[in-house]
Amino acid sequence: MKEETMNRLVEALKEKAGTECDIELKETRKNNGTMPQGILIKKHGEPVSTNIYIDSMIGRIEKCNITIQDAADEIFSIYTENQDGGKLAGAVRSLDKEGILKKVVYQVIGKERNTGMLESVPYKELLDLAAVYRVVMDENSGETVSFLLTNALCGTYGIDSEELEHAARRNTEMRGFEITAFSSVLEEKIGIPKETLEAELPSMYIVSNAAGTNGAAVMLYWKYFDKLAHELQSDLYILPSSIHEVIAVPAVGTGGPAGLRDMVREINAGGNIADDEILSDSVYFYSLKEGVLCVA
Repeated sequence: MKEETMNRLVEALKEKAGTECDIELKETRKNNGTMPQGILIKKHGEPVSTNIYIDSMIGRIEKCNITIQDAADEIFSIYTENQDGGKLAGAVRSLDKEGILKKVVYQVIGKERNTGMLESVPYKELLDLAAVYRVVMDENSGETVSFLLTNALCGTYGIDSEELEHAARRNTEMRGFEITAFSSVLEEKIGIPKETLEAELPSMYIVSNAAGTNGAAVMLYWKYFDKLAHELQSDLYILPSSIHEVIAVPAVGTGGPAGLRDMVREINAGGNIADDEILSDSVYFYSLKEGVLCVA
């Protein structure tokens, strides 16, 4: 039933678009093996396609909330908006090699959960994680507009692994990272004084970037953990909160990594984090003495 609905939707779109576009169904492999269904629309002569996810729309069709034709009109309207003024499509069309290298940054993801996706993208290994490369087009409007750099795109623009790595390290470092005490976050949200919270709660520190997007890339920049470890005069356990942030806790008084690992796994399995934003089930250890990050 779903497949038939999707095929009818594609046919309705082809009729609406005429001969100026190629239109096809495409299942997109995202983080952690999630596979949302989309429709790929590419205008003849354009280097960039528009991928519009349709899972929720198919559900509306099957519940008779909208017709096939209504859905085709809606999808084509989204596509037209992207062509005329969409942030990503318009910006990508103007990119060249230099533009990509100015905007590329790291995104850290779980390696095991993303083995399929890693076959088609450049990446570097980091313990049981992988750092892939995203091109950030806009972060100034309250949302981050970016796309994942693939092997095919690197080939198209003539970008080799060495210059890609150099650019991503530089750009991610320039964006910077922030260490925020969890008690400060709670004070702002619930109004209880930080001093009261610190007396009641274990020490925890959220580490991310200013945008709060893909902040787990800090795992590649150990100097932030080193600074916190020296301030606390303690080794650290690093908990992978999501691909957007990690949580650092002093190793003293935690009782070891086993309980922390159980907690991370429970949170990841409990539906509190979107499937494509889960980073890892591991707990990491930063040694103050040796200045080394490893899996605990």
